Amino acid sequence: MVEMPSWIEASPTVLTWQESRSIFVLNVWALPLWLSYRNRPRQNWIVAYIKGCKPDYVLLQEVWCSHDVNWLEKQHPEYQVFRSGQKHRLMNTGGLVTMVKSTEPYESAYKYFGKPVGGRLDEIHAEKGVLLVADSDGLALGNTHLYSPRTTGRAFTESQFREVLSLAAIYPNLVVGGDYNLTYPQRVELNVEHGEPFNIAATDATYDTVLNPLTRRGVNRFSGNTPQQKAIDGLMVHGDDVKLRYSAVLKAPIFSDHLGVVGMLALNDSAQ
Repeated sequence: MVEMPSWIEASPTVLTWQESRSIFVLNVWALPLWLSYRNRPRQNWIVAYIKGCKPDYVLLQEVWCSHDVNWLEKQHPEYQVFRSGQKHRLMNTGGLVTMVKSTEPYESAYKYFGKPVGGRLDEIHAEKGVLLVADSDGLALGNTHLYSPRTTGRAFTESQFREVLSLAAIYPNLVVGGDYNLTYPQRVELNVEHGEPFNIAATDATYDTVLNPLTRRGVNRFSGNTPQQKAIDGLMVHGDDVKLRYSAVLKAPIFSDHLGVVGMLALNDSAQ
């Protein structure tokens, strides 16, 4: 049994409004156990946080191993769990997991972005894209993780972000969260060029090796991120029937080499 840190008991509960839904977004940094520093304790902390705050929607990135997805599913029987890889395979190849606290039927699909030419070994083997989960009333959740411009070039990452923006033409009410590997100003600029289909929430930096306790001499093992990285994680919303009421970077607790993002969505009668 892993002892939980003291901040688990003090974790803030998400504010609630009538006709609202809470959302939690996190790049988990869950590489296979033999690669990822303090992997299982960190995942236990995430489970404890979700059980404590009970968000309606959970969007996780970098959950690469199928057995980790299966384990999350067992830990959270009150959620429907969707993944970006086949259940019978060893790897959840897109690394994405979306959890919905609802008993109503949802449909899911994975949109694959295509692999870059060259780049690091981990970027070449990952099948990054966007995991889409939609309910019967027209609300869709997009969970995404784009390729890093550090290894593939900014133009490649921007082309993927444009693909995400284009989903607004398909889904009338769409909430997207994840690790975009583009800063907030870069995302805003591309959104304007595309006709501003999304309301993009402003956010603080989501990565900081000084704040992060999971470091060894300032460096996370096998982490390609750099100190004081800008706000590359966050939420954005499209549609008349869904609004973003609240969004903030979760400065504590810290689970990963990214900081989590929490938000509150306002839904009207046609998108509940």
